[in-house]
Amino acid sequence: INHTLGDQKLPADLDQAKALMVCLGRLHAHYWGGKKGKHPKAKLLNDPANPICLIVGLKMKLLIKKMLKFLKKENDYEPSDVIVNALSSLIPTNIQAIFNYCIDHPLNTICHGDPRTDNVYFIDNPEGSALKYEAGLFDWAQALIAPCFYDVSWAISQSYDREFCTEHHDSLVGLYWETLQESLTANFGAEAAAKAHYEDFLVGYAVCEAMCISKCTLAFESIMKDKKSKDYP
Repeated sequence: INHTLGDQKLPADLDQAKALMVCLGRLHAHYWGGKKGKHPKAKLLNDPANPICLIVGLKMKLLIKKMLKFLKKENDYEPSDVIVNALSSLIPTNIQAIFNYCIDHPLNTICHGDPRTDNVYFIDNPEGSALKYEAGLFDWAQALIAPCFYDVSWAISQSYDREFCTEHHDSLVGLYWETLQESLTANFGAEAAAKAHYEDFLVGYAVCEAMCISKCTLAFESIMKDKKSKDYP
């Protein structure tokens, strides 16, 4: 496993990123349908609108300006006024609607919930394989019923830096969707794959980027309480 425990500043590896996208595509296709799907244990899992999520909007209103100052100080990154206004008002006000959007979504499946690179292991593929690695996931404590884009947005935004995402984001998302479609066809037939629309995925993916911001805001709160914490450096 190519990382040090507790250290989330991992070197961006394109081959590993591709393996993770393929892993998520296969995973989501296998459990497709969420609570309405065929897997019996799906009914035991929560959806995104659990009680913990309901307090996120209030906390964001209290913490977002502090977090933006923190970003500027630590990363020398200052968002534009448009982004600052959106983060300060639109997202906290509408965060519950974002969570509700994910309930009973047509792209629902069983999601891992936290597929950052430090929750992924990689195994070398034989030489000549299409992918250099096969990927697998551990630490399923946050597994839930959610749309597939819930996992993909979190995996990319929390695993790779801005420069890496700028260069490879579109190709990684495309690889995920291609894998999902192929796996849905293999598991449930072409009709099931045809009902999963890429446009719905892209809209949901953008919505879940806002959810990623809310999660990181809560993480920021824990860092401020414990400045020795190594979480989310």
